[in-house]
Amino acid sequence: MRSATILLLVLAIGACIPVDLTGTGLCLYSEGCAPNGGNGNGITYVPEQVLVNSGGVLVPDTVTLRVRPDSTQQPAVDWVNHDTLTHHFVSDIAWFDSGDISPNSGMEMGVPRVGRFTYHCVHHPWIVGTIVVP
Repeated sequence: MRSATILLLVLAIGACIPVDLTGTGLCLYSEGCAPNGGNGNGITYVPEQVLVNSGGVLVPDTVTLRVRPDSTQQPAVDWVNHDTLTHHFVSDIAWFDSGDISPNSGMEMGVPRVGRFTYHCVHHPWIVGTIVVP
């Protein structure tokens, strides 16, 4: 079991279940153990993946999510850390904080609002990205 300040991952036999304790839609998981697409409250997350490659290169550095948030679905960003370093993403407007994402793990974050949101890595401030919700 892994824990972060506001996140918890429960590992069950043969399954991974991300548990959202805050209602924010943030889930932490190990690579190869993808989120189940929902949080138990009837909302399905529709993620777009951002790879964190060697050197902290974000691919893509601007991710446009496919759906708008509504009562049944929520767009989401799924960061997968393929770098050898730990990364920690925060929004530039003090909205989200991913916590540390260690190498070979990831984090999925639901995005409950429409807009354009910039973010950066706390450990490596030159690593920047943008989330667009149409």
